[in-house]
Amino acid sequence: MASERVELFFDPVLGKFDFKKVERKAGKAGKKAGEGFSEGFSKSAKRGAAAVAVAFAAIGVALKSAVSASAEVEQIQVRLAGLTGSAEAAGLVLRDLRKFAAETPFQLTDLANASAKLISFGVSAADVKDRLTEIGDVAAGSGSDLGELARIYGQVGAAGRLTGERLLQLEERAIPIGPAIAKTMGVAVSAVRPLIRAGKVTNDVFTEAFRSLSGEGGSFANALVTQSKTLSGIFSTLKDNVFEFGVSLGDAFAPALVEAGKSLIGVFQVLS
Repeated sequence: MASERVELFFDPVLGKFDFKKVERKAGKAGKKAGEGFSEGFSKSAKRGAAAVAVAFAAIGVALKSAVSASAEVEQIQVRLAGLTGSAEAAGLVLRDLRKFAAETPFQLTDLANASAKLISFGVSAADVKDRLTEIGDVAAGSGSDLGELARIYGQVGAAGRLTGERLLQLEERAIPIGPAIAKTMGVAVSAVRPLIRAGKVTNDVFTEAFRSLSGEGGSFANALVTQSKTLSGIFSTLKDNVFEFGVSLGDAFAPALVEAGKSLIGVFQVLS
């Protein structure tokens, strides 16, 4: 801030300094300096208050997101527990899904939905992770929707054999299951459809052929790894890791929030 200069005025007539004039000048300078200080302090205070408000708003948004993430994981576990019939089995499946989501381009919600489909079609909880890895490779390599592919896979298992309709659904998604079946059964590709119509392509044959698509030398071998290294894959994985951090943060606040919620419910019940 610029300083104010106060001059001494000498009156040659009176032969002395005019201290009253000096006093008036000093008074004006002091008043101006005080006003400048007050204005600067006011602006600084406003900036500080705005910064605090922004900080509290950011904390509020982060806390809300963390609680939502924690609640979402809790709902997934409840759903899986209902499907598996065991809270322990559901916990193990969820642990694998969270790890899988943090390492691949797939989101936890998508993996949970696909897992639920597989379990509902009879895939055991212990096998879900392996089946998801195979289906995930094929989905990533062909650009197919993970949930839709899990449904088709589960339907074949439930039927006990591959049908012409399921074959067509897979072919529409650019998945070369026909040649894979031919190789598995040791027949020509042209013989696959007649075998399907005759009910000869069992679920065991289909499962082996499907697994070969993501196995060594398969059309979609390591597709998940490749996809995770792309720009979209990296950002998807980053999103999952941020989500996991939110879950951890939300879990820390959850007990207190639950108790607060119960207390509020009690208050409103009394008031009503």
